[in-house]
Amino acid sequence: MITPLGHTLLALGGCLLAASFATAVEWEDQSVFRVNKEEPHATKMPWPDAESARSEPRMASPYCRLLNGEWKFHWSRRPEERPADFYTADFDDSAWGEIPVPSNVELEGHGVPIYANSEYPFKRDAPRVMGEPRRDWTSYEDRNPVSSYRKTFTLPNDWAGRRTRVVFNGVDSAFYLWCNGQKVGYSQDSRTPAEFDLTPYLQEGENLLAVEVYRFSDGSYLECQDFWRLSGIFRDVYLWSSATLDLRDFELSASLDDAYEKGVLSVQTWTKNHSDTASGYSVEARLLDGDQELARLGLMGEAAAGGEDVATASADSLDIEPWSAEKPRLYDLVLELKNSEGETTAVYSRKVGFRTSEIKEGQLLVNGEPVLIKGVNRHDHHHVTGHYVSEEAMREGLDQMKRLNVNAIRTSHYPNDPRFLELCDEYGFYVVSEANIETHGYGRSRNPLPKDMSWYEAHLDRVRNNVELHKNHACAVIWSMGNEAGDGPVFAKILEWLHDRDPSRPVQYENAHVSEHRPQTAVDIFAPMYFKVGRVQGYIDAEMQKAPEQRRPLIQCEYSHAMGNSCGGLKEYWDLVRRLPLYQGGFVWDWRDQGLLRHKTPEGGGEPIPYFAYGGDFGDKPNSNNFCMNGVVGADLTPNPHAWEVFHQYRHFLVEPVDVAAASSVRVRVTNEQFFTNAEGTPYRWVVTADGETVASGEDALPALEPQGSAELTIATGVSPNADKEHVLTIEFLQGAERSWGAADRVVAREQVMLPWGERRMDSYAAEGAVELDERDGVTARGDGFAVTFAPASGQMTSYRLAGKELLEGPLRLCFWRAPTDNDRGNRMPGRQGVWRTAGDHAEVESESVSVENGVARLQYKLRVPAGDTTARLVYTVHGDGAVEVAVRVSPRGERLAHLPRVGVQLQLDKSLGEWTWYGRGPHENYLDRNSGAWLGVHSGRVDDLWTRYSETQENSNRTGVRWASFTGEGGGARFESTDGQPLGVAAYPLALDDLEGEHRGVDLVERDFITVHVDHKQQGVAGEDSWGARPLRPYRLPARQAYEYRFRIVPTE
Repeated sequence: MITPLGHTLLALGGCLLAASFATAVEWEDQSVFRVNKEEPHATKMPWPDAESARSEPRMASPYCRLLNGEWKFHWSRRPEERPADFYTADFDDSAWGEIPVPSNVELEGHGVPIYANSEYPFKRDAPRVMGEPRRDWTSYEDRNPVSSYRKTFTLPNDWAGRRTRVVFNGVDSAFYLWCNGQKVGYSQDSRTPAEFDLTPYLQEGENLLAVEVYRFSDGSYLECQDFWRLSGIFRDVYLWSSATLDLRDFELSASLDDAYEKGVLSVQTWTKNHSDTASGYSVEARLLDGDQELARLGLMGEAAAGGEDVATASADSLDIEPWSAEKPRLYDLVLELKNSEGETTAVYSRKVGFRTSEIKEGQLLVNGEPVLIKGVNRHDHHHVTGHYVSEEAMREGLDQMKRLNVNAIRTSHYPNDPRFLELCDEYGFYVVSEANIETHGYGRSRNPLPKDMSWYEAHLDRVRNNVELHKNHACAVIWSMGNEAGDGPVFAKILEWLHDRDPSRPVQYENAHVSEHRPQTAVDIFAPMYFKVGRVQGYIDAEMQKAPEQRRPLIQCEYSHAMGNSCGGLKEYWDLVRRLPLYQGGFVWDWRDQGLLRHKTPEGGGEPIPYFAYGGDFGDKPNSNNFCMNGVVGADLTPNPHAWEVFHQYRHFLVEPVDVAAASSVRVRVTNEQFFTNAEGTPYRWVVTADGETVASGEDALPALEPQGSAELTIATGVSPNADKEHVLTIEFLQGAERSWGAADRVVAREQVMLPWGERRMDSYAAEGAVELDERDGVTARGDGFAVTFAPASGQMTSYRLAGKELLEGPLRLCFWRAPTDNDRGNRMPGRQGVWRTAGDHAEVESESVSVENGVARLQYKLRVPAGDTTARLVYTVHGDGAVEVAVRVSPRGERLAHLPRVGVQLQLDKSLGEWTWYGRGPHENYLDRNSGAWLGVHSGRVDDLWTRYSETQENSNRTGVRWASFTGEGGGARFESTDGQPLGVAAYPLALDDLEGEHRGVDLVERDFITVHVDHKQQGVAGEDSWGARPLRPYRLPARQAYEYRFRIVPTE
């Protein structure tokens, strides 16, 4: 049952409407946030008949008229410069331009987009926004821009005698509304619909709407989210018409019985009578599955003149299929309202899904099952249109989420467009529906706003708007009170309201998990952000000491900060999720890079280059630079390299070996990690490779495999193994049916099993021909068709000529450095580990040994490395065919010597050797702590296509587990192969390492006429627990307290 908010604000609104908007300061008063607005309600649209209501899109109703399109527009830098009387009918707007609605005005050339993570873009002085900021801030000149809109419309003839309302689905941040020169109302909360009854203000023929939008308001203090600060009418605007007797709201509770088998349906209606006489009414509620009627409920009552009546009906033991993210089964619920004469006045239709969401014994249960949350945080963002996201774009994003095995979305940090949750019902996603509250600019523990009860009503209004809008959605399984908005009595009271208003859903709020205002168990879910891997076990152990009813699940509201080259350690999180029942996953931050498409003209002219802008690219101040570029996917939904790690860790089929000793037939165990889907019949294909070459393959379908169950598969490979080769079994599970996000043969999970049938042979190398040494200019080892030169002072290989062609554009030398990633910069790696930056380049030979024996040249250099007392040894063995074996040993020494970023060598190859083929993990970029989603095989491509142009320059292009890698062109090239059984790390990019240094925009990189290649023993992990201090997990660091040694061979190729 609903607990209505008091109507004191409506009375206050009447007083405010009588005042002059020129002198009122509603937008600097936290007690005023809705004036003459309709009460919040569920997403709905009336229809004249049930068939149309069920079959047509909501916005296609004859009682709906979209006002999207071109509006007359004027933009003012400051409130005092706005055209104050623009709302009058005789105002001359002929000199005004036009602007598309929906849109953000800054992206249409009016004002400056500002990207800020946690800082208010105006002087912080709540509730005021007009104070003088720093002179270099954007808001110093553009103190509080005002956007003035005008739009004319004519109502359809058949709307006569009905009520007409206008709905603004999203306006940032506050606005006034006039109709035909009369003041209608005022609204804040930019992320939920603002609805006004226009009926008293309408006239025959043409009507005029005038909207005055303020970029900043006291409401902006509650909207300090990590996103672009944009303004304007950025979501749909539409008129809709209702009869004088109408359903103002309805709540459809579609749940399950205690056994989670039968459906339980409760329908509650709020019938509003706008006439001046009382009216009886009836509501018929029908639950339909196609043509089959599953339930029919009747509700009756009488609504007083100008009043409202509430009625309730319910049914149970319904034969339905529950809704889940795996099986988003939906039914039609049709509500037909009739007056006392039996005449139909309105028909509404909604898709409903039957499901439960609850906390039991420390676990989040959906339909009684402890589902795993494989989630992402999602902003309403589009790289071209900003905060306006069309349905087509929403679907594109949801399709991409499905491709990457995402099953849950946190609407960070505000309610998304109303259409979005309808699509989540349809597609199947678990949604944390979050209220539009974040006061990050005031910090956390010292944040005054949640401790000041004068802000309570403004906070509650936003929570209430969220709940009433989304209460009928099956996908909305958790309510969130907001994000990073501190804690205090305001949230304590809101939590009480939420638990009372909707006990059917758990509540989370990250800032409330530790609170002096209430016991920790008051919030239903422990939802921290960036909770370290090493702390998880401790939390779970502590919870297990509590009584079962006091335990809370751990579901991180944000984790694995995906900024730049990131998401290291995701496997470690999911190893814990799969082992600890109370740890149920989390939401990666975040889904999509928040870049905005711009074009840059190259120096010297030419075609403009597209790129994705971030903070500061528009001259915006203050700004948070590229902190908005932290998506699983790019701004245009192209997967970032770490997306494939998310895909793999979020998979729902897992494979482990059972008996793989016999080559003719192997047995593996497949686990179905789904909770509601029997995987019987799921197609899969398998392949066995020997040193990367296919030796056997086949396809089949899974047997009966219950949810959360396992089954053994026997695969008759028929292979006669080669003991001198490495054998791998790869199994790919396929989607099995055509979906909007992929064909039936789309791979949904990929697993590999190493087979103990042989090992790659590491024989000593032998070649025909003899090598001669020439020590006149350095040391040159010559043979038939080749010459290799070394520098005695540095031990570097400075030249490698094959058939008269020089392959090297830069020497092979030690390298201990990588271009810092965003995570490295955040954890101060450049300073902490900076001793290694040029240590390889400046290593000096202390002693050398050069010899030729049996036609093979051996050159050994002992080096002093300028990092503490570190030493190194390079041994080159040059064979008669031009092959060069390289042995590297590095012995770090020194008090408090920093960890090494990498241990390896780098060289520059001729640009013509741009075809890169390797046997190792791929095909995408991967690192020691982010390679579980990269599979072992032979991969190839052009170097130009295999490096990553991150939005800000940083380390990229690495591949791990490399057995061999070749770089070739038309005339051959060189192959680098491990010779000691330790896989290599190999990276290649058409730039110099120095080009990737510093905080430069990726768009500014200009490809060089050479290729930099790294052949490494190891490189430290990229980390990802957060991007402002977290280092790689310990197993993925390279401590300076041990020696590192590896060997590889360079072989000429034809």
